[in-house]
Amino acid sequence: MIDGKLLIRTAESDDIPVIQQIAGLSWRETYLNILGAAQIEYMLKMMYGTETLQEQFLDPSYRYYLALVEDCAAGFCGVESSKKPDIAKLHRLYILQHYQGLGIGAALLETAESFAKSAGNQTITLHVNKNNRARIFYEKNGFQITDEGVFDIGGGYVMDDFIMSKTIL
Repeated sequence: MIDGKLLIRTAESDDIPVIQQIAGLSWRETYLNILGAAQIEYMLKMMYGTETLQEQFLDPSYRYYLALVEDCAAGFCGVESSKKPDIAKLHRLYILQHYQGLGIGAALLETAESFAKSAGNQTITLHVNKNNRARIFYEKNGFQITDEGVFDIGGGYVMDDFIMSKTIL
């Protein structure tokens, strides 16, 4: 546990390069054996391109949070408060490998849930790759598998995911 050394703050558009760096490192470490290099690069460009992230930072329903350990970026999450009043979606939560297991992910998740609650959401959902061990982390933090699906993301690629949800009343 990191305790006093951890700071979680709302990310700003100036943090986009840091978010892109953490996403790139995390994806390549986590998904290389699951998705392969070509799909990783396709998805990073699609989901973490500067223009895409800038649009999300301008959207008040999106919120990014950055986790800092002694002023070093250790991870981030991105959450969207849905137009449906009861559901928010955790789009991203990534912790650099050498910071995993220290409580940073749980702290970011708690922050995302607080944002969702403050926006009037009662449930938070997420998609996790069926072969990603992060599913265990989410289950330990109160999420349950509610569905699964194979989603076409273009470029000849699909995401084979579990859909998980948690009540945050």
